[in-house]
Amino acid sequence: MRAALRIDGFVTSGHCHVDCMFGMSDEQLDSNRLEVGWLDREGNFVSEKEPDSVAYLIRHGQSEQNVGLTRAFDSQLTEEGTQQAIRVGKALAGVPGLDGLVSPFLRCLQTAEAISLMTGIRFRVVSDLGEWPGRVDSHRGQFPEMEWPDGDLFESQECDDWEAAIRRVAASVPRRCVLVTHGGVVWGLAGQLTGREIDPRESVPNASLSLIRDGQAEFLFRKLC
Repeated sequence: MRAALRIDGFVTSGHCHVDCMFGMSDEQLDSNRLEVGWLDREGNFVSEKEPDSVAYLIRHGQSEQNVGLTRAFDSQLTEEGTQQAIRVGKALAGVPGLDGLVSPFLRCLQTAEAISLMTGIRFRVVSDLGEWPGRVDSHRGQFPEMEWPDGDLFESQECDDWEAAIRRVAASVPRRCVLVTHGGVVWGLAGQLTGREIDPRESVPNASLSLIRDGQAEFLFRKLC
């Protein structure tokens, strides 16, 4: 066993995941790839110990709408947003066995595509992860490598609301997963998956990462740099 990399000085009591390398440059990420493992209560690296469930919640990278370049509801990533998504992908590259779920909005699909290129994770498009209220045309033809649902993406939401969609996602997430979605959805899922009330004043930055392990928040809304 070897010493685990601390996450921006952040180590919780219990176990802290070490495969998300915060505050590191691209060169450091490339040269500091770690064996996947956990820190025990004494700070020792334990490679064989894994949680029962892990969920990484990711807000999409910076979009053109975020910086005022367009008013389009379904806007694409900026160049900075693409680079943010790549950095998230590099940080997740050592995490095995993750299932990917993604919102059908373009900015989320582009973020997931960059993460997939870095990790090999295959993403499934889930309409309940979409920003509410809002509908988008299918981008199925642009992202054929992703798993798309049959029929109308928003069929299940016709007479529904945002909170019900959040509850459905929380009740059906895979045991080990990464979800790429929107700030409000990340905030809502963090509350549902941990069973605690999240302060609504907390902001969810673009390309921020939240880690929920066995129903406990290891960290919320953390930026990689």
